[in-house]
Amino acid sequence: MSGGTHRHGRADPSRVEPLDRPLDLTGAEAQLARDRVRHGIAFTRNLLDHQRLFVGVSTGAITRVAVRIATETDEGNVVFIVADDGWRYLSSGIYTRPLAELDNPDATVWW
Repeated sequence: MSGGTHRHGRADPSRVEPLDRPLDLTGAEAQLARDRVRHGIAFTRNLLDHQRLFVGVSTGAITRVAVRIATETDEGNVVFIVADDGWRYLSSGIYTRPLAELDNPDATVWW
């Protein structure tokens, strides 16, 4: 039994990380997580500025992935669902301030 599942395909609760404590990321994992947050915020801002869509950061993040998949795909359509709006992030400054001026965006839980 590897990967945290029983032979019946169910998750083993003793091997699943609880969601109520932060991940302990270091090194390359931490940098990758910071990059994903910043790219998600950048795409969120781009959707507002260029498409006039007032969406949340998770939608910005999935938009980034959809764009990446679209650039790697030769034919067909890439479809994704906008899962949130931007109201909950309104006071964060992501819609009005440059990313460099945001107060520690890497320490905020965005999704």
